Amino acid sequence: MGVKMGVKTSDVGESSGKRNDSQEVQVVGETSKKKVDSYGCINFSPSLNSDTAESLEEIREDMCRKYNNQNPKDHDWEMIETQLRDTYSLQRYNINEGESVRDLLSKWPFLFTERGLFLHFKLLVGLDIRNTICEAFSKKAHRLNKFFKTEESGICKEADEIIKEAKAQSAKDSVIAWLPANILAIMKYFSEKEEQLFLTVDDTSTRAEVEAADTDGLPRIVCSGRSVMEAKKFRIVVDRVVVMSDLTSFITSLSALFALFYILNIQYQHGASATLEFIQRCFVGINPNRGSKSDRKRKSSCAGSVNAKVLRLINQMANFEWTTC
Repeated sequence: MGVKMGVKTSDVGESSGKRNDSQEVQVVGETSKKKVDSYGCINFSPSLNSDTAESLEEIREDMCRKYNNQNPKDHDWEMIETQLRDTYSLQRYNINEGESVRDLLSKWPFLFTERGLFLHFKLLVGLDIRNTICEAFSKKAHRLNKFFKTEESGICKEADEIIKEAKAQSAKDSVIAWLPANILAIMKYFSEKEEQLFLTVDDTSTRAEVEAADTDGLPRIVCSGRSVMEAKKFRIVVDRVVVMSDLTSFITSLSALFALFYILNIQYQHGASATLEFIQRCFVGINPNRGSKSDRKRKSSCAGSVNAKVLRLINQMANFEWTTC
């Protein structure tokens, strides 16, 4: 697999990719292997016993039938959200036992919708991820952009170019380019390449073409268009599988991508670990005292559990806010 997941280490075979609403349930026993990455979570592995597992499996099968046979416009989301809450323990069990992304998409299709994903993240971490990122962006993005344009940031020229492009793009077709510009500037500050978080494809690219283009299997936002800031449609790809499509908002796409790292127990990829940790700590507000989701050993580059580069930017921003207020 292209992503590192904190899950059971036994090999998991790939499914055919077809949705299958008839799966044999596995009963949880005391000796079941558990995941290893509960970082930042408050409800990582809820209890599940043989009595409840069978009834929850029936609900799962009912949701699959609805997803496969109903027009999305006819979905009763009040009922679906109730079923997703009721089956949360079974979802966590399937994820923590190490089922492949493709198998999870087949077994839990409503989980990989905007409403289903954000609901699961709220149950798992205790936060409304999209609203949290929206609020943080509205409060911090302008200050970040001002700091990046200073000599102290070390990227003032690059940041100025990014901000100019965002202004031009927003004026041209009303695309809100400020959040992607903010994320690109953060990546530039950490010397991380945008390809580590974004995959840019042609507007006409099919699901199969996107999955084929995802050669390294990294969790990424797929941007349809010539650039990240010009894109108007987005998809999410994880481990060479498109798990979400038809997203029309960058902030929703970023929220979904971030949520998936926690929901699927995925470590941050090395090439974007600082950016993702900065989003985690400064935009989302997840600050555990111990551990890390970064996919690397950082003996000499971290202070406590915080990436040293991230800590440096946090301190620079604090000083910048103090001196410019």
